[in-house]
Amino acid sequence: MSVFSVGKRLLNKFPFLTKIAALGYNLLAMNSFKGIKNNSISRDFAFMKNCKIRINGTGNQIIIGQKSFLSNCNFVITGNNNKIVLDDMIYADKCSFCVEDSNNSIEIGEGTHIFGECELAAMEGTQIKLGEGCLVSSKTVFRTGDSHSILDLEGNRINPSKNIILGDRIWVGQRASILKGSVIRDDSVVSFGAIVTKAFDTPNAIIGGVPAKLLKDGISWCSQRVKING
Repeated sequence: MSVFSVGKRLLNKFPFLTKIAALGYNLLAMNSFKGIKNNSISRDFAFMKNCKIRINGTGNQIIIGQKSFLSNCNFVITGNNNKIVLDDMIYADKCSFCVEDSNNSIEIGEGTHIFGECELAAMEGTQIKLGEGCLVSSKTVFRTGDSHSILDLEGNRINPSKNIILGDRIWVGQRASILKGSVIRDDSVVSFGAIVTKAFDTPNAIIGGVPAKLLKDGISWCSQRVKING
């Protein structure tokens, strides 16, 4: 039995060991936190390496669940009463969690993995929510707003920010952009380079293209390469 397997079994059997291991790991891991006064940071059971937290505001919360592993991740909050919640057993590498304005939330479900240079940005009181067991490839973008205003000829703003909601077990392909108002149902796949701009009501679907459309339904996926029959 490998050392890793033994360690995993011990952590499962004795949860307090997770906290002790995480505290020791984090002390040596070159993390940097600024502006955390008057805000709440909960990460006692998470493992973080080379991560930065920058907060300009009050009443904000960052909650990172147990047995989560984060490396080279940035948390940037500008505003008040925002919440970033990463559930248990999250893996994220080179991921940026950005919040502007107040009363926004970013929520990542248990067991979701995010790989390489992913940006999640919520603004103007909106929500980004990813369900459990999702797989997010590198260089992907999630944005609930445009950051700047688009006006009609009477000077009225016409580009409000909107929520982004992904169900459980969503596979997001490399370089995909999931933009404001996007909804993707359980067990779906977003193809390489897709730009998603609206809600899709069909689960078990492949979504792709610019702008994205429903390409196929009645599918499922898994992270292993299954042998093709024939």
